[in-house]
Amino acid sequence: MKNTFDTVSNTIKKIETAMMTSTSDDGLESRPMATVLNEDDFDGYVRFFSHKDTDKVSQLINEPEVMVTYSDSQNKTFVALKGDARVTQNKAELAKHWNLVQSAFFNDGISDDDVCLIEVKVEAVDLWDEESRSMKRAFEIGKSIASNKKPDLGDHHSQNIPH
Repeated sequence: MKNTFDTVSNTIKKIETAMMTSTSDDGLESRPMATVLNEDDFDGYVRFFSHKDTDKVSQLINEPEVMVTYSDSQNKTFVALKGDARVTQNKAELAKHWNLVQSAFFNDGISDDDVCLIEVKVEAVDLWDEESRSMKRAFEIGKSIASNKKPDLGDHHSQNIPH
């Protein structure tokens, strides 16, 4: 079994774009977000740059609980991260996570009044890692039908993140 943190880190690095789900007055809303990738491995947080004056940021200020999901269908690895988001415009934090890509969206860099960092403190991880390939999957499903037992389609791990 792979280390959950290593798998989360590797998956995030490969996928880069997550779906972040937050709560609005109308219910749940999801949107794609480009993950700020650091040189370090997964540290219990995921981060995203955003424009400050958006419905998304207002939602996070009112209800910080979010779900962030990553899907690597080619390698059959899926990650769901649950946690609380905080929004900051702290220049030191912006500078720490800034990269050249952000400059395309914020002309004045970290001095832009509309730039903010969304930091999700991950409290729980769900990880589905199906190392099996199509042939094994088909075999397991066939075996399941014949035996009335559940197929072995890969591992699912849940882990709370202590902070």
